[in-house]
Amino acid sequence: TIAEVAKLDAAALETLAEPAPGVAFVAAAPLADDVKAAFEAAAAASSHFASFAVAKKGAPHAPGGVAVVAPNAPPHVYAGPALERPLKKWVKRHNEQLVSRLGPHNFRRLGHERLVVAAVVDPADADAAAALNATL
Repeated sequence: TIAEVAKLDAAALETLAEPAPGVAFVAAAPLADDVKAAFEAAAAASSHFASFAVAKKGAPHAPGGVAVVAPNAPPHVYAGPALERPLKKWVKRHNEQLVSRLGPHNFRRLGHERLVVAAVVDPADADAAAALNATL
């Protein structure tokens, strides 16, 4: 199922990202026919583990594009071809938000077929936290 969002603001994003893993795949309207078809196919195949929406306004990426978005994290924009198979693979690979707790409960799932990169920063050091967030 693909939700339609008039404006992708903080409240809409929180609602879309509510079920774990806390991310949503958002297409920014208007969509070209090939992007729309690929996005609909990815949603049909992946809606049991991911949230999908089309935003008419407020998407953090260019109209016609697709991105994975999460509260308090920069969007990650899909840069591949507007084809069903590559988009489905990208959705499966990017269906995780930034992780603040890495342990036995999620390491295997997160590290399966991908490199896990961890950064540690003292949250009390605002300059260090800002520098780290700027590089993500």
